[in-house]
Amino acid sequence: MEILLVLDSMNSLHFIHIYILLISSLLVTNSHPYPSYQDCSPVNCGNSIIKFPFQIDVSPQCYGDYRNIASVSCHNNDTTLFCGSYEDSYFCPPEICLKVLGGITQLSYNTRTIRIAPQWLFNCSISIDKLQYGEYFDLNDFLSPFNLSDKYTVGTVLTCEKQIPFTYKRVRCLGCEEENKLCFFVNGRMRVSYVDGTCNSTYVVVPADKNFNISAERNLRQFLQRGFEVTWNYNISKPCKSCEASGGLCYFGPDEMDDEMDACICRNNVHKYNCSDGEPKNVKNKGTTVLKTVAKLVFGISIMALMFSVIIYRLINERTKRLREEEDMRAYMDSTDPRPASMENFLHGGMPTRYSYAQIKKYTNNFAERLGKGGFGAVYKGKLPTGCLLAVKIIEKSKHSQKQFMNEVATVGTIHHIHLVRLLGFCLEGSKRALVYEYMANGSLEKYIHEEGDGDLRDGKHTMDWKQLYSIAMGTARGIAYLHEECRSRIIHCDIKPHNILLDANFSPKVADFGLAKLADRDESHVSLTAARGTPGYVAPEVWSRNVGPVSDRSDVYSYGMLVMEMVGKRKNLDLQASKSSQVYYPKWAYKQVEMGEFGRLREGNIMDEEDENIVKKLSVVGLWCIQYKPCDRPPMSKVIQLLEGNIESCCVPPFPFPVNTVTQSDPTSSSSSI
Repeated sequence: MEILLVLDSMNSLHFIHIYILLISSLLVTNSHPYPSYQDCSPVNCGNSIIKFPFQIDVSPQCYGDYRNIASVSCHNNDTTLFCGSYEDSYFCPPEICLKVLGGITQLSYNTRTIRIAPQWLFNCSISIDKLQYGEYFDLNDFLSPFNLSDKYTVGTVLTCEKQIPFTYKRVRCLGCEEENKLCFFVNGRMRVSYVDGTCNSTYVVVPADKNFNISAERNLRQFLQRGFEVTWNYNISKPCKSCEASGGLCYFGPDEMDDEMDACICRNNVHKYNCSDGEPKNVKNKGTTVLKTVAKLVFGISIMALMFSVIIYRLINERTKRLREEEDMRAYMDSTDPRPASMENFLHGGMPTRYSYAQIKKYTNNFAERLGKGGFGAVYKGKLPTGCLLAVKIIEKSKHSQKQFMNEVATVGTIHHIHLVRLLGFCLEGSKRALVYEYMANGSLEKYIHEEGDGDLRDGKHTMDWKQLYSIAMGTARGIAYLHEECRSRIIHCDIKPHNILLDANFSPKVADFGLAKLADRDESHVSLTAARGTPGYVAPEVWSRNVGPVSDRSDVYSYGMLVMEMVGKRKNLDLQASKSSQVYYPKWAYKQVEMGEFGRLREGNIMDEEDENIVKKLSVVGLWCIQYKPCDRPPMSKVIQLLEGNIESCCVPPFPFPVNTVTQSDPTSSSSSI
């Protein structure tokens, strides 16, 4: 007990020490609160000029890190770009914010374009196999406000020990000494776990020109050293443009919530608007009067007295608080524990950016544009000061809203994948809760595959072809496989359905809505649920009846299979208004068509060519394998990806996926007794 009190005393003294430093900073007078023109003037480095909105590493006092879109270092006339957005980087750890993106070879402020050459291409000591873990370079670093130029596209170079059974393009290897390796190029991003365990994958950026032949490059590494172009979309305000046009430099001041320019730093003075407005600011002896000094001293002493008055309370409360936090986490991770977990304690730690409710209202323009409404609350469109679009979900207060909120932050808030929707931040202020996501321009998959979608969709203005549907099915499978097999803890989504598959501007799918997700240790084969969860029609049989089998990641596989069947039929699986009674429950009717090889009949009124029919065959066979009644008969998501990528001719038609003489929640047309 004495040891604990000593530790608590050390924590409390550390806490008081911080306040002493803060108070001391109030008492220090400053005769010149603005930086000088020399401190903030543009820096020449090599053939580039570094200025706002980039932060040169020798002048952090000029603009404030939160307003700069990236940091740039200059050593021996070589410029290096580091990742870090001013909206996020102020709060994230240095090892993330200061990750090297590459050397700058060209920089244009007029076109807002940077040409970057990844540094690992110039350093033979960096092993190629380390690049697959993003240790030196990761294309996912280029997030808003950065965008890859339309002139370039992303690809994957596979470095293998042997020939692989795929028809990928042969290319020169990227390593400096890889004479005994075989290398292949694949369009887009691909993980080696989907190809061959002896291969390594390296993401590269290549020209998007259709006439470009990467196989013809004799030295691919030297070709890639030319770099690629990245654009940024940061908008400079009109007052700042006016200041820079007059030869001045924009200064925003220390208030991170204030987006207005505070002053224009000119060569000989500090002005309010621009260097020729005739309104110089008074910067002499600001805050040095005796009265202000005495006021600050009194304020500081009052704060110190308040701090010492609560020190005894902190000594007693510290240990109790620590024990309560441990109990909260145990209660959250154990679904059978009846004790409620404290929200504040749970969110204390390395979570996404926390926003105030005032910020949420500002970013959504006081909730002006509503995008839709889900099971847990309404979703509104928003916009960060950087121009980055947002989707803000306002969580409605209910019996289960706290756990659903914690579920969402604990899962998608701590993982990142190209096919998982990104949680940018959250709000927890009193009874107000909100989740801030990246904006998905094309909404949910549901409105594209169900006939009761938007008017434009019913009129065929946004009809998806079979190649798009195949790409969406593949991307969704990769996102779910990442949750099941590549996260530190196995994550079971528990609510896979078309409404929770969102599409970005390029119709790339992202799995969303983790409010019902369940976490499990990687060595656990199944999980326990105190109550059924999910959406009827997509929920696996074992969720409703434990006699079928345990709830596991194969329950998500079943939901994915139901989703794929709806993509194939472009209708809901259960349609009581179907033209024929045999087609009321689509999966059962579709199985008979697949069994007879009548793939062209799977979508009513759709004319298919040979290529389309092959896609339909692949999707329908995979979908029927996924909805097998027993969990042990369903393939894992990694196998689903292999089936979708491979030759479907080698895959046999699955067994009849529905139980005989039973009624399930998925098939209400069955006529026998309930399970």
